[in-house]
Amino acid sequence: MKIIKLYFESPVHFGEKRLSESKITFSADTLFSALMIEAVGLGKEDEFYQLASNNLVKFSDAFPFIDQYYYIPKPMFNLKLEKEDENLSKAFKKLIYVPIDSLEDYLSGGLDAYFERESFNLGKLALSEKVQQHDFKDSEPYNVGTFTFKENTGLYVLIEQTHPLLEELLENLQYSGIGGKRNSGYGKFKFEILEDSDIEDLFSAKGNRKILLSGALPKDAELEQALKKASYLLERRGGFVQSDTYATNLVKKQDLYVFKNGSTFENSFDGDIYQVGKKGNHPVYKYAKSFFLEVSV
Repeated sequence: MKIIKLYFESPVHFGEKRLSESKITFSADTLFSALMIEAVGLGKEDEFYQLASNNLVKFSDAFPFIDQYYYIPKPMFNLKLEKEDENLSKAFKKLIYVPIDSLEDYLSGGLDAYFERESFNLGKLALSEKVQQHDFKDSEPYNVGTFTFKENTGLYVLIEQTHPLLEELLENLQYSGIGGKRNSGYGKFKFEILEDSDIEDLFSAKGNRKILLSGALPKDAELEQALKKASYLLERRGGFVQSDTYATNLVKKQDLYVFKNGSTFENSFDGDIYQVGKKGNHPVYKYAKSFFLEVSV
């Protein structure tokens, strides 16, 4: 198990429902698409697709880190708090991310030490005004939602193993940027790939429940087993094809509904890479492979 840490050197725009909004994280399929664009530029798209399809390159969604603390989405378990405290109960319900080093406490219903330790502050949301130029018409201003990470914060992605092609694509992607509005300079980053013994131990352990750490969709043959005793939310993935060679005009991808990260399962599944293009000049893929963490509850 390895970690890709991304340190952002510019504001980011990770798509929400409105252009004037931005999330603070991105999904595994966003990373896959960005890496695939870089692979196309190098003429290595088939090689990268085969690596991902055969699980030789497999990664999670991106999650926040603050200094040495790594966070994962709050698992979808029905847990009872150790202490009957109204303020703690409200904070517990509002919790979005859980620090990995406090996961055992979370699963046992005790997270008061985490709430006392620090406030979850990654950076600052902002609105940036841009101007859209039209031929022979007045320019039109519009707002773009951005997020700027504080020093010593950023996002990380878990990978089961690294590969020379993945590292080459990341080297290129850091200058291109990830997310939306990259032509405005957003989403540029520096990265490092490292190991962490605590996380290695965590992922080596076996358990009776599996926390999904990537937006994933089982294959048809896997779906029935995956749904048994599962606790999950579905998330719609759509958007437009980001390719200059796909069509002469902007084309929407086919919508795909995936299990949201943080969903929990008794039975694991692999998922797949789905074709979501319509009538264009080349395939358009949506990465929906699973990335699980096993725990005992």
